[in-house]
This record gives sequence, C-alpha cells and structure tokens, in this order.
Amino acid sequence: MSVSVVIILLLVFSIAPITVGILCIIKAISLRKKMDIVDLSSDNNTSMYCGECGEKLNLGAAFCKKCGTKVEPVNNVGYQTNSKVVSNGKGMLITGIFLCSVGALMLIIFLLSVALNDRQTNNDTYSDNSYNSEDYSSSSSSSSSSSSGKSSKSSFSIEGKWKNVGSTGFGQAQPGAIVKFDGTNCNFYSPADTYAFYKSGDSYVLDITSVMGGDSMSSKVNVIDSNNIEIKRGSTLLTFKRMT
Repeated sequence: MSVSVVIILLLVFSIAPITVGILCIIKAISLRKKMDIVDLSSDNNTSMYCGECGEKLNLGAAFCKKCGTKVEPVNNVGYQTNSKVVSNGKGMLITGIFLCSVGALMLIIFLLSVALNDRQTNNDTYSDNSYNSEDYSSSSSSSSSSSSGKSSKSSFSIEGKWKNVGSTGFGQAQPGAIVKFDGTNCNFYSPADTYAFYKSGDSYVLDITSVMGGDSMSSKVNVIDSNNIEIKRGSTLLTFKRMT
C-alpha cells in the first residue's frame, strides 16, 4: 500500500468519528432541552414529555404518540422526572466526546504523516542533487588532472574489461563480476548485449540493448579517472575498476 493511500485513509478515519461525535453532542443537547422535569402543579403546564424519545405530549396522555411508549405516572411532588431522557442524553454526550477525541487523535497522526512524507521527499531530492553535484565535481577534477596521469573525459574510452568492486549490481554485473566492452558488444545484462557509449552535455551515457529484451536501458556514467567509473541507473549505483 502506497504512502498516499495510507494518508488518505488516515484523513477519512479522522473526519468520520469527529463528524459522528459532533452529531451525538448535538443530539444530547437537544434531549437535554426536552428533559421532562415539568411542574404539573402549575396552571401554566399543559404538556409533558415521553421518557423514551423526549417527544412533547399532551397532559394526561397514556402513550407516546411518536414511539408508543407508555407514559410514566407523575410523582408525589407534582413533577414528572424523565430519567430515561437524562440517561440517553448523558450517553450520547459521552459517546460524542469519545468519538471527537478519537477523531482528533487520528487527525494528529494524519498531520504528522503528511509532515514526515514531505520531509522524506525533500531528503530524496537533496540526495539526488548532492549526487549530481559530486558527479559534476568529479568530472571537473578528472578533466583538470589529465597531466597527472588521469584521463580527460573528452578522451575517455570505456572499451576494455571492468570489475564490479562495489556491493551492488544488476544483470550479470554483480559484485565481483567482470564486464567486457569490445566496442560493439558487452556482457552487462546478457552475454551478447549491444551498447552505445557517448557524451551528453557534461556527462557520459551508456545505452545497453540486451538480447533478452528489445528495450534500450540507459545509465549515467561518472568517470572518476581512467581506471575507475561509476554507473548509475535509477537509485542503483555500481562501482567499476578497469582490469589491466
């Protein structure tokens, strides 16, 4: 599952409980307003409320006209206390607060996930830029040091045998393997690959077409000196040393 899908799910699971929690709180407040603590001894009271759903009823009604619940009798003090409405209201209020808390926690996790994902993206971009800068520096150093025995990139040739001295590889160019470039063919992916090695701007490019697949696979070549090169394809970096 990708990072973006996880972030979307976190957002959904944070908004949903908050929404339901707010609705429960609103319902609890509504039931609170309908609590049937009604003074029946007053001449102004002409109604009472259902103890189950809080529906307003006519004074003296035996059953609720909404839910059909039997109306409880009036107590000795002259008041009818709606205990069920109070209980339902408290339950909904507690449920609403709990759901809002869960949603708020999920929302915090969602925000942290977005922040961490952005930070990782920035780090990846910085790493790529750092590699390009190092590659450019190595190229400049190689070009300026031809008088001391290092090859100038303008005259560099990849023909010959190269050994993978790094810890990563792909195709037949695994760590410790020897790859031979004879001007036309190489054994990078398969024993009889064809290749093209050329300069593009300030960098060298190696295009290899394998007999096992018709597509040409392009890699960037960083010339460290006449006997050491780096070949990068995607996020994989291979290090080679020329065999004499």
